[in-house]
Amino acid sequence: MAGGPARISNSKRQKHDGDEDVYDRISALPNVLRTHILSFLPTKEAVRTCVLSKRWKFAWTSISKLEFIEAQVSEKNKRINEQSFEKYVDGVLGRHDALFINKFILQCWSHDFHHEHRPLHVSKWISTAIALNVEELDILVRGLKPVALPPCLYTCGRLKVLKLRGILTLQVPELVCLNSLKILWLQGIMFLEDNSLRKLLSGSQFLDELLVRTISCNSRSLGISSLSYISSPSLKILKIQDCLGYPKPMEYSVVVDAPNMTDLHISIEDARRKCYTVKNSPNLVSAHIEINSSPNADVFVKLLENISHISRLNLLGLTKDLLEGDHYQNVPVFHNLKHLTIEILEGGWQHMTGWQHMTCILERSPNLASLSLNPGNFYFEWHQPDHVPGCFSSHLDEVMIRNFEGWDGDLRVIEYLLKHGTVLKKMIICPSDRPIWIRGSSLRPSKLKLDVFKQMLMFPRGSATCQIVFS
Repeated sequence: MAGGPARISNSKRQKHDGDEDVYDRISALPNVLRTHILSFLPTKEAVRTCVLSKRWKFAWTSISKLEFIEAQVSEKNKRINEQSFEKYVDGVLGRHDALFINKFILQCWSHDFHHEHRPLHVSKWISTAIALNVEELDILVRGLKPVALPPCLYTCGRLKVLKLRGILTLQVPELVCLNSLKILWLQGIMFLEDNSLRKLLSGSQFLDELLVRTISCNSRSLGISSLSYISSPSLKILKIQDCLGYPKPMEYSVVVDAPNMTDLHISIEDARRKCYTVKNSPNLVSAHIEINSSPNADVFVKLLENISHISRLNLLGLTKDLLEGDHYQNVPVFHNLKHLTIEILEGGWQHMTGWQHMTCILERSPNLASLSLNPGNFYFEWHQPDHVPGCFSSHLDEVMIRNFEGWDGDLRVIEYLLKHGTVLKKMIICPSDRPIWIRGSSLRPSKLKLDVFKQMLMFPRGSATCQIVFS
């Protein structure tokens, strides 16, 4: 109605303090705006608005995000919940009349107690989302009963984000056309052919980000053979999450060929029988390498050689086994490295004989400017290194110590850095949230700050301008 916002009927008019009229302004909005607002609500809440009035009855049927999350229920109610969930999803999708949706989220179960049609239901729901020209598809299926993805998935031209997790099987056809796909997550899914991933990547010409997570025992069903060669000319971010092989680690190698890749994340659960090679990556800037158990030093050093041109490196799980003996001599020189983070896994310091096993990385980083250390809440013995890394007197101007607990070894590291860091500008100490143990007594972070700060003031400093900051 011209001249101002429409008013609702007297029956829906509410009274406020002082008998002042309060009008339902949301209901007076144009349909397109009300639908847009409903898209920010969980789908179940959006659907419930149909009971508000005739004007709201069909507003939800054009929302741009659909979200279906099946709750885990008791054994007694599983069958009832299964049927109720399927009926609910079928009902919502059957009444939804938009030409496209931005996001479709489905999280459900596929157990043996489900009837044989559950996988068919899931596949049908995904097909419906694709028919609605979905831009982002996020699927998680838990349980033991695999669900086959529909063939139409591989030619969804509008799809920009595809996240597949859980008990899903991929039968990738020869023709894959995902020209809009930018982000692809494959977490624990089952490849039915060895070259499935290669075909998937070849049909995703503009892919920016790839995450692959492998699990467990059967190499073919869980895509380990498919992982042997990852090639994409457009890929910028690659994340490989490698879980522990069961009942024993699988033997395989992974070759990455991504000339435009800038960020690499590799998480290795068991590196004893696996080899990672990164080639043709001139644009690689940052790498995050996490090793969670029994490392193979040759594999680790070889990987470092492949990425020695990076400017930012995060090492999680570093232990002395990776850098001692002959392996120490094979660590490459990182001429471009500016930022280095070293984190120790729980109990990691117990496998290190001291600071000298980390200095080998520092000695091969002549232009390092920033160093972050996380000792992992565990005590270690201090041993004076044989050499002072050259970057200490040339470029290293900022050091951060995370999870600081005040152990003697922690203090000796700080003392060493302050003494030899002749160009150091800032030493940042981040205390642990846990009670801190110093000289046999428990201190809270507030007391730790004062006590430790007094000790640090007494440490000799190679740089007169260095500031110590507690964060």
